[in-house]
Amino acid sequence: MIPSRSYTRQDRPKVVQRQYPDENSENNLLLSAASEAFSLAAAETMKIMGYNVVAENGWVVKIFANGTKEKIKKIGTTNTNYNIHCQP
Repeated sequence: MIPSRSYTRQDRPKVVQRQYPDENSENNLLLSAASEAFSLAAAETMKIMGYNVVAENGWVVKIFANGTKEKIKKIGTTNTNYNIHCQP
């Protein structure tokens, strides 16, 4: 069991907030981590299943381990002009 310790104002640990050189650095860090995670997941899926399914140039495409591609379905557009009326 770890003994608890009460800190006085002078000796308590300081919380240091990470400083980024500009406002976009935090975004870039997040995008970089997400990109790496997706790449690792795609590699693992390719190893297990032998193919990945991606969206490419308006199509859903199956990409096989040997590099061949098979178009599965054309991606269509949808109407996003929804009229939502709320009744009181």
